[in-house]
Amino acid sequence: MTNRLRKARETAGLSLGQAAKHLGWAHGLLHAMETGSGSPPTDENMRSLATVYGCSVAWLRGETAPISEENRALLR
Repeated sequence: MTNRLRKARETAGLSLGQAAKHLGWAHGLLHAMETGSGSPPTDENMRSLATVYGCSVAWLRGETAPISEENRALLR
């Protein structure tokens, strides 16, 4: 899941600091989630991440496959 958190943030075009600011979280908290060095994100945190990153909680958790670039273009 940690790789997906980072990938979703980068795909959203956000630095770690920018994402933390959007979420209203400390930079260190988000870094810990992305590296797996802290507690796993709560359900509420996962919903917040998904909203800011423009993806689903299921995708962040690794329960669904990523959206292809072709399909992503269709959603725009």
